[in-house]
Amino acid sequence: MGQVGTTRYIPWRIEDANSDPVTGRQLSDLQVIFLRDAAVCSDTLNLRETQSGLYFLEYTPTAVGEDYIDIYDATNDVRLVDDEVIVGTSGASGTSGMNIVQLTQDTGGVGALKVVLPDPSTYTLYVFVSQVWQSGQSSPTDAVAHTAINDDGSWATTPLSVLPGTYHIVVMSSNGIVYVMRSFFQLSPS
Repeated sequence: MGQVGTTRYIPWRIEDANSDPVTGRQLSDLQVIFLRDAAVCSDTLNLRETQSGLYFLEYTPTAVGEDYIDIYDATNDVRLVDDEVIVGTSGASGTSGMNIVQLTQDTGGVGALKVVLPDPSTYTLYVFVSQVWQSGQSSPTDAVAHTAINDDGSWATTPLSVLPGTYHIVVMSSNGIVYVMRSFFQLSPS
């Protein structure tokens, strides 16, 4: 869940047909569809390369709604699809009384959700509703929030805004390795 006025960072790894990282791509090199509530969205998108083949699509939502982003790199036949609900800030129109939990790598204690694995930046952290995860819906598109991981295991995007509930915190690598960091993790409004 994104929030009006809070920058979103969407990770994307671009590799060629040989699984080699592709560098130097620009937003103008890509085909982009950016919609809010099924209408063209005019919020400014930026593409930032952070390391060999790892990019972040960045933007700051200016209104509530459901954002849909589809980016296609035809040269390398790689696609990124992101669908995210954008909520207002506390007290904003339509969100009065809405409880949002701000999840960070320090939720549950300092560094409690920091990724401690070899090469942590090759992983993406996903937040799944536990019931969804338990039913076998474990695709990244089934997650309610996600963030790339920095080289030191810290989160690239923080906080992640989620509704109060019970979640599985999962990290997945681009080559299919999956670790469940926390299962049935209770998040209550503060």
